Formats: sequence, structure tokens, C-alpha cells
Amino acid sequence: MNQKSTKKSQIITTLLIIILLLGFFGAILYFGGMLYFTGLTPCHPPFWVTVDGVATQKVFAFYDDNKNGIFEADLERSLPNITIQLANESAITDKQGFATVYAYKEGCACKCSKGDTLLVTIPNGWQTTTPTQYLLKGNEDTILLGFYR
Repeated sequence: MNQKSTKKSQIITTLLIIILLLGFFGAILYFGGMLYFTGLTPCHPPFWVTVDGVATQKVFAFYDDNKNGIFEADLERSLPNITIQLANESAITDKQGFATVYAYKEGCACKCSKGDTLLVTIPNGWQTTTPTQYLLKGNEDTILLGFYR
């Protein structure tokens, strides 16, 4: 075996040892819970940690005067008393048109509302310019709800 080949083998062996050590220490950090409890991997707890979370969704209801489904602050006003539902929980918009619904989710660490459906109740005498049912993506952005008579 020549010197060049030996040096190449040593480099490969050293790299493999480094990779194995990094993997070993990474496994210790993850399975020991250090990454989760320090907040570095908040959505991925180790198998021995039981987490429960909350599916959350915010909405803003408004009187959609021009019926375009877009809230225009200078033209349109908020709408109170609109009921929304997530799982078995519901909320009603306040005087400013805002509501947040919370639903307990067993075993969920992050993005607990992902895949859930938000339902909007249409009050008598009103129609909507926005959907009344939303499949949630877990990003918890505020959903705008437009209504008109």
C-alpha cells in the first residue's frame, strides 16, 4: 500500500469516527430530552415525554359592505356575536369582531390545529362572502370572516 492510499484511508476513517460520534452525541441529546427542554426542537419531544397541547384558531368577523370578501378598515366595521367552533369547543366574536377558540389536544406538541376543521355559524338574516368551513393548517393565522345582509 502506498503512502497516498494510506493517508486517504486515514482521512476516511477519521471522518467516519467523527460522524459516528456526532450521531451518538446527537442521540444522547435528543433521547435525553435536552434538545426538547431547551426549546431547540419544541415540536419533537423524545418518546418518553408525554405532551398535551391546544389547537388554537383566531378569527375576525366583519360586515362586508361591498361583498368582496376583503376587510377594508376604512370602509367596513367589525361584527360581534359570530359563533365559531373547533372540535367540541366554541367561541363568539367580541365587540371588536375577534374571537379565539381553543381545543385540548392530547399528545400534541405543535401545530395542534393542523387537519382540524373550523366551522362558522351564519346568523339568521346574514350571508357570507367567505367560507363557513376551514381546514386548518396549524399556522394559526387569523381567519377573516365576511358577512352581509
